[in-house]
Amino acid sequence: LAGQISSSPLPSAYQQADALMGKGAGNVLVLPWHIYMEYPFTNGRVIANVGPTSFRRNAISGDNVEANDVETQSTSPRSAYLQQLYENGSRTSDFGALVAPLGVQYVVLSKTVDWTSYSWLNNQKDLKLVLDDQSLEVWRNMAYAGVGQRVTKLKSVTSIAGLLKLAKLNELGDGAVVFSKNSAGTSASVAPRKGSTPASTSTTRVSVRQLSPVAYQISSGSPGWVTVDAAYQRGWSLNGHAARATAEGTLLVRVGAQGGVLEFSPWRLVRLGYIISAGTFIALALVLIV
Repeated sequence: LAGQISSSPLPSAYQQADALMGKGAGNVLVLPWHIYMEYPFTNGRVIANVGPTSFRRNAISGDNVEANDVETQSTSPRSAYLQQLYENGSRTSDFGALVAPLGVQYVVLSKTVDWTSYSWLNNQKDLKLVLDDQSLEVWRNMAYAGVGQRVTKLKSVTSIAGLLKLAKLNELGDGAVVFSKNSAGTSASVAPRKGSTPASTSTTRVSVRQLSPVAYQISSGSPGWVTVDAAYQRGWSLNGHAARATAEGTLLVRVGAQGGVLEFSPWRLVRLGYIISAGTFIALALVLIV
């Protein structure tokens, strides 16, 4: 277009941050929490959040549209949980522990738009600043414990506020929290289903390995509840048993002694749809060629 359009290269700090974080199973939480925003290197033009395409690690970034009167169309419980954490950031000192169940190993804060509203990150006892550049900051989450963990106790709450109250009282430990409309209080124990094996109280760590974005291998061991940091959607199951959502919006699944593969079964239909679509396209192309 006669030089009327040119690209805006990312600042080198993004490549530096990616090199520092490297590859790995741990997620990157990208802030500020917006799906669209302007950056200094775009001369004020609004673009999509660059986090998901700038780092080799899986990125958790804003899904709030913020278009006219529409703040967000997200139905993700994980996003709702995170936004509640941001609102309580100035009253929090263990943000790392609160996002560790989401598999967050690093927090990247781009210095743009409302980035100064996240100044409370400096006051978190479990976050360590590992990179500070004029374009961004990178924090390592010292509370990160891996992709999944064994749960020794379940608690139920009626709201995210109840979950934050438990965290403030240090009543989480190696437990997991779920939502329950019938919960009388924030610390009520969740009884195992009738006929099920009681939750394991073993502190032995369970091995959870990501096979793909839609499958996780859970090792054998003592039967009990296991959390996995993938975002909850209906369709995740292990050995025919459906996973349920934690209060943070991640996966909670009952695992037997033999372990197994936690899979997102609807992906099989999606993959079949891709194969049929590709086959149809090839067939039509051949018809046109002939």
